[in-house]
Amino acid sequence: MQNQKKKADIISEYVLARKRGKYETRGILRKIAYAPPLYLIIKPVFSRRYRKLSNTKKHPSFSQLIPTADRSFQCDDTKCKGCGVCAKICPVNNIKIVDNRPVWLHHCETCYACYNWCPNEAIHGKIVEYNDGRHHPDVELADMIKRN
Repeated sequence: MQNQKKKADIISEYVLARKRGKYETRGILRKIAYAPPLYLIIKPVFSRRYRKLSNTKKHPSFSQLIPTADRSFQCDDTKCKGCGVCAKICPVNNIKIVDNRPVWLHHCETCYACYNWCPNEAIHGKIVEYNDGRHHPDVELADMIKRN
């Protein structure tokens, strides 16, 4: 835990100072997982998943699939209050509010900010089925919106 705090402090220092640099964050297991032989196995698995999320039969490149994976997002009409937090929090302005409901514009970066910060937990879908919707406890919604 101490090592993680130290890493976070160093990264925060760089971000706050808008300083450029490289900081190794991957552990040995990730390095192995992304080594060429395993990467050749992993990439098709993720490509299939994103093709399914994008609801496309075409075979575009993986990088072209990611922005359209937001087609998997759904808004629960019984929970959504039309507050617009999802649109305000999206770092790439991928959401607009139409008739008090979010509409995704298909240039998503899959950061899940809309899902994680929805005050009514109204956003769901296959894209976030393995995500538990948590965010850092010391970060407030106002801080996130302010930076946007």
